[in-house]
Amino acid sequence: MQAATPVTDSASPPAAQRSRIPKVGIIGAGWGARVQLPKFREQGFEVTALWSRGEEKAKEVCAREGIGHAFFGDDTTEICTCPDVDLVSIVGPAHRRGHAVSKALQAEKHILCEKPIACNYPEAKEIAKRVQTITGELNNTQVCLVDFELRCVPALRELRDLILTANLIGNVNISVSFTSLRNFAWMQPGVKASHWHYRQTGGGCWSAIGIHYVDLVRFLFSEEIQKVSAIQRPMRGIVVAKNGDVPSADGMCQAMLVTGRKKISIQMTINGFNPGLPEEVDEMVICSPKATIRFDFLTSELVIYKNPPPDTATPMEKEMETKRVIKGEGNAWQDVGTPALMQRVRAFFEKDDKNALLNMATFQDGLRAQLITDAIHQSAANDGEWAEVTV
Repeated sequence: MQAATPVTDSASPPAAQRSRIPKVGIIGAGWGARVQLPKFREQGFEVTALWSRGEEKAKEVCAREGIGHAFFGDDTTEICTCPDVDLVSIVGPAHRRGHAVSKALQAEKHILCEKPIACNYPEAKEIAKRVQTITGELNNTQVCLVDFELRCVPALRELRDLILTANLIGNVNISVSFTSLRNFAWMQPGVKASHWHYRQTGGGCWSAIGIHYVDLVRFLFSEEIQKVSAIQRPMRGIVVAKNGDVPSADGMCQAMLVTGRKKISIQMTINGFNPGLPEEVDEMVICSPKATIRFDFLTSELVIYKNPPPDTATPMEKEMETKRVIKGEGNAWQDVGTPALMQRVRAFFEKDDKNALLNMATFQDGLRAQLITDAIHQSAANDGEWAEVTV
């Protein structure tokens, strides 16, 4: 349903500046309202609509933020078909995303969909198939992206170029470790159970963090993950309704992954609740005989340590510093990756820049990430037994 009294978007850019920039409707009053809304506006987009399941929340956010259309209820059809919306940002719970994608596709809207795109591979496959069918019929005039915003962090895009074109780390004995020790609000003791706490609604630490790491590996190395081994433990201390289901999503995940071609060894440690931890940790370390690389996801700082080049090195290799620091500008997701993604989307529409969306995540990337996610859960259900990443 829609709120009866629309209001004016007081923070929208002048008409001359937004003539080719799509108007945005956001599905979700959590991350969507808290992070995406101000970032869209900072990048010159007009946010014309917002959906929240609760009527009071939808109206409150829209009134406070000057958004013209407040939608609410169990159905997202109205915001997906709203004439005042050109691009739908789907940030609601994972189990609701497929319906929103379908409605937005039918209404010929552009789509930015949060990850994971579904709760399991069969659902994700159906969604990706719909996207491929519709966009193919429209000759690719309909933009459909998955919000793996780490692909847009400038330092990580530069790192990808160094790995793939400048042979920064070589081709053998490569290992990658991810460590995420966080204190998520939805994992604090006494929190009421929500979609974050159930596997069947796409919740858990893996869906929050691990799936980002998986996509980043594919992006940085142009490699596919071939097999996985994982141990997961459920969340504790979550308050559930009387006779409600026990939270089934993971609060901790330890995983080993191996790529197919270069046999890159990847280790992930993800824990969403670390009582007493003075500072959260979220970092990636890449090691090889040629270089060691550290990236801090909480500051976006990239540090490259490289062995002095031998006499046989190429001119490009000799030009690279033995230590290089690319300073960060904040959290890689909300402070850097999200606005960088929006800048690219804006450049695509406003400047007709076809390269702006180069190497951005598609629904096929979302499908692959879901396939790996299902393999992780399968392995964890079998006490860490290795699982092949196959359809």
